[in-house]
Amino acid sequence: MKSVLVIGAGLSGLTTASLLAKRGLNVTLLEKNYQPGGSSGAFKRNGNIFDVGSAMMFGFGESGFNPHTVLFNEIEETIEVIPHKAMYRLHYDGKIITFYNDFESFFLELEKLFPSEIGNIKKFYAYLDKLYTEVIMKDPSLIAPSEIPREEMIKKFKEDPITQLRILPLLFRNASSLLMKFTKSREVRQFFNKITSTYSYTSMEETPAIMAVTMFTENHKSSSFYIHGSTQVYVGKLEKAIEKFGGHLIYGREVVSLNIENGRIKEAVLDNGEIISADYFVFSGTVYNLYSKLLPVSSVPSKLRERFLKLVPSPSSIVMYLVVDRKALPPDIMSIEMLTHNKEALDETEITLYIPTIDDPFLNRDGLHTVIAIGPSFKKWPARYDKEYTDTGLRKVYDEMKEKEAERILNYIDSHFPGFKSGVKYYEIGTPTTIERYTLKNYGSVAGPKQMIGQELLKRPHAETYFENLFMCGESTVMGTGTPAVVISGISAADVILRKEGLPEYRYDSKKDFVKRIEKVVEPYPESQLQKLANLCEWCEVDSCRNACPSSIDIRGIMRRLYVENTLGAKRLLQKDSSGNLACLSCERQCEKACKRNAIFGEPVPIYEILNAVHVAEIEEKH
Repeated sequence: MKSVLVIGAGLSGLTTASLLAKRGLNVTLLEKNYQPGGSSGAFKRNGNIFDVGSAMMFGFGESGFNPHTVLFNEIEETIEVIPHKAMYRLHYDGKIITFYNDFESFFLELEKLFPSEIGNIKKFYAYLDKLYTEVIMKDPSLIAPSEIPREEMIKKFKEDPITQLRILPLLFRNASSLLMKFTKSREVRQFFNKITSTYSYTSMEETPAIMAVTMFTENHKSSSFYIHGSTQVYVGKLEKAIEKFGGHLIYGREVVSLNIENGRIKEAVLDNGEIISADYFVFSGTVYNLYSKLLPVSSVPSKLRERFLKLVPSPSSIVMYLVVDRKALPPDIMSIEMLTHNKEALDETEITLYIPTIDDPFLNRDGLHTVIAIGPSFKKWPARYDKEYTDTGLRKVYDEMKEKEAERILNYIDSHFPGFKSGVKYYEIGTPTTIERYTLKNYGSVAGPKQMIGQELLKRPHAETYFENLFMCGESTVMGTGTPAVVISGISAADVILRKEGLPEYRYDSKKDFVKRIEKVVEPYPESQLQKLANLCEWCEVDSCRNACPSSIDIRGIMRRLYVENTLGAKRLLQKDSSGNLACLSCERQCEKACKRNAIFGEPVPIYEILNAVHVAEIEEKH
């Protein structure tokens, strides 16, 4: 089978890699960070798990548009999700509007704001629902329309030309034009502008109509979810699938350039000088990094390169991770609270709070909540290579900016939930610079090129690129923001390569049942004793345990894999001596002495016990 190098282990790259590995291709996934996930990953601080960014998951529905459900059915990995009875609460114009899943309850909420316009709003939603049911979901597809084979598109048109003709105008009209058919109210338009900005940082005038149809209906129909055990379970299961299907993973390495020969990508050059060759390359990063950094300027037509680099990016984001006393938040607090202040425009007072411990209380200690606060940032922050960030002697201005932002965000949240600030036990703040450092998303723009008219699907990069063996996935290639969109981009990239190889593509199929929906969490996520022990690991960025290990065993990688029951991947990381025994049997447990958990909790992760248990299990399996 052909070899594939997937660059970037965000959700789209993980999706592409797992699906291609399942079809038998020789897949290598390379990631700059020390673990997978990107904006959809997780990290730990003092025993607390924090989702990096993606905490409200659409696309796990039993009906509707459900790419996550389809993906987990395809990779045949079980995952537990917790459904929300309401998507979120929006704090708007001095009122709190709950976005219930069922439309009737939602309309009762909107009637609080617009008693004289509620009839028109209902007609607007009825119109959207009709478009959604009769057009968008009549023949659902889980690959981007731009990647559907020409023959398949022609067949679709011949079989149902009316539906296809109804889709086309939705690609080029804006959402505001749909709303104006039913109401001219400025107040109503302001409200819907705020809804679109919370989803995609765009106004109704900017948002393509087809996005609005899905945005305003699909999310109610299929609901939103939280993943039992944090988003690390999601990305960890994809990592598990890649290894299960024979794929390989390389962490802690960044691609710095792509070499070209005879119009094809020949090899990827890594930051340590290593070179990796492959038959196919999939880039899951931003269009800006691909065309301004990785591809030689002379290799791409100047008009094409300039067109992509001129795409307007989404605003930069800033995120704050907090541990808060449960008493500092009202007892009726919801999992997602969207705070707004300015009805006229998007600004820095638009902050979304994700509180995963409402759904999964075992993610934090008793009496404490985990809170993630995310919003746009319009300040000028240094880039990740600027001296103002890299030089410790010059970082004073940057550090002061961070503290001012932290104070601003804390005071703003406290204005909505009095007493919040005094209940904060711990916090750290991730600026746009931090986001770019860890995810390579330029200037901390987590949503890629802005989802607006003029940058609609046909004008964005597609899965296929100028080079016949280079493909793209990620936010740059699809319309729509959030995890469902990037998963679809990953499926699309996989399908295009499979098409070239004459292998079966992935299409809409949700007949299997690997997604388990649990109404209420009564037990913590890790089930087995080995999982619970591995969960003690802090997934430290600087893994002092490995540095102290004479055999340099990737202990952190083993613990992370065991957290999602990826025992196969964990076994592959064990080091053995010439007799086949575990390499650390004869050492003095330097890893445990170096474990950072000693300083936090007074005792280390029982590394030797865990590694030995994995080794014994491997021996028993062989016999």
